[in-house]
Amino acid sequence: MRRRRQQQRAFTLIEILIVVGILALLAAVVVPKFFSSGETAKIILTKSQIGRTGNIGAAMDLYQAAMGRYPDSSENGLMALVQPPGDEEDEKKWRQGGPFIANPEGLRDPWGNLFQYAFPGERNDEDMYDLWSYGPDGEDGTEDDIANWLTDEERSELDLG
Repeated sequence: MRRRRQQQRAFTLIEILIVVGILALLAAVVVPKFFSSGETAKIILTKSQIGRTGNIGAAMDLYQAAMGRYPDSSENGLMALVQPPGDEEDEKKWRQGGPFIANPEGLRDPWGNLFQYAFPGERNDEDMYDLWSYGPDGEDGTEDDIANWLTDEERSELDLG
């Protein structure tokens, strides 16, 4: 009884190049979609953080309830949510409810920039304060800024509906 010698079959260089080409084509289509959805997720997260029910918005309301006012932007600004004030009487009130945000990193947007805060607010009709992120580009005053106030365009859209 003789055993037949089995032939070994391997992929040719052409077959390998075709498979690599197909994978590269798929990657070129799929990878940009993952990156854009990640950016969209960061924008949604930022909007939720500065909204009234988000972590910073809720912390601002808790601070206001404990202290009787919102943090003064000319002094500590948002750091007042993390660190007690220097005044002894205010510190006593602060300690009853604070810290309102446990970690200073909670004051950063998903791009690593500190949220911006102004009290009293100049642009916000609903709140006493302005709270915003520079957005993906990290620059203030550009189209991608994310804020707790409505832009003129958003107001006009609401008026139409």
